[in-house]
Amino acid sequence: MLADKCIVILGGYHSTVGLAQVDPIHGVKIPYVGVIAANTKIIENGHNPNFMFRVSAKDKWVAHFLVEQALKASKNGKVAFLYENTGWGNGAVPDVKAAMQAKVKELVAAETFNWNDQDMSAQVIRIRDAGADTVLGWGLDREGNQILRSMDKIGFKPTMIAAWGLAGNLGELAGPLANGVRVMQTFSWMGDLDAKGKLIWEKIQKKYGLKDPSELKMGSGTANAYDAIYILAQAIEKAGGYDWTKVREALYKVEHTGLVATYRPAFDASNPERQDAILPQFYRLTAWHNGKLLPTAQTPYGASQ
Repeated sequence: MLADKCIVILGGYHSTVGLAQVDPIHGVKIPYVGVIAANTKIIENGHNPNFMFRVSAKDKWVAHFLVEQALKASKNGKVAFLYENTGWGNGAVPDVKAAMQAKVKELVAAETFNWNDQDMSAQVIRIRDAGADTVLGWGLDREGNQILRSMDKIGFKPTMIAAWGLAGNLGELAGPLANGVRVMQTFSWMGDLDAKGKLIWEKIQKKYGLKDPSELKMGSGTANAYDAIYILAQAIEKAGGYDWTKVREALYKVEHTGLVATYRPAFDASNPERQDAILPQFYRLTAWHNGKLLPTAQTPYGASQ
C-alpha cells in the first residue's frame, strides 16, 4: 500500500468483507470510505480514532426507515423479517428488532436463508401462518427471486419492503412477481432528474454506451461513489497533501452539495454515528413495476407510502 502511494481505500459491495477490513484498516491507519456495504458495525466499530467512513446507507437507520414504511403499508400491523445468513443479513437483525421496539411493536416472525437456496417455501409458510401481511426483506436479487416464487407457489401475497439488495435485477429474474416490491435507495436514476442528475447521467450514458438508466445496476452505489470522490477530493485539498492522518482529520471539515445529499458537514467528529455521511432524511423508497425500479410516486404503489 505504501509503495503504491494509496491515499484512501474505497469500500465495496459486501458487508462481510467490510467487517473483515475493520481491524486491518486500523492496523495500517489509512482512511476507508465505504460507498455501498451498509452493516452498522463496519462504521460503529469501537475504534478511536476511527478510520472507517461511509458515503452510503447505514443499516441502523435503514431499519427505522423500512419499519416505518412497513407499518404504514400493513393493514393488520403484523410484520415479518426474512434475511440472508451473512454478515449483512445477521447484522441487520438487532437493528430491525430495535426499530420495531421503538414503534412498540414486535416481529411476528424472523426467518433466514442462505445464498443459493432454491426454495424458501418453509420460511414463507411460517411467515404466512404467523399472520404477517407485510414482509421486510434483507437479501440479494437471486434469493429475492426465489422468495417471490415460493410465495407465489403457496398463494401468499404479502407486501414486501426491502433493503437495497433487491435493487439490481429482481424485475428481470422474477418478472411480474416483482411488481410492487418496494426497495429502499439513496438515489434513483429513474424518472425525473434534476439538472445535476441529468448532466451526470448523460456523461455515464456516453462513456458506457447505456440506453436507459435501468441498465445501471445498483444505481445508488454509483451515486454514492460519485459523491464520495468529491468529498475525498475536498479533504485532500484541505489536508494540503496525502498524509493519511491529515486526510482523515480533514474529512470532518468537508461541506458539499452532492448528487445524493447535502453534506453539512459530511462527517462529524463529535458524534460516533456520524462517520456516515448520508442521513436518513435522504433515503427514498422505490418500487419494481413492469421490470423497472421506479420512484414509488411514479408507480401504482405510491399511495401506500
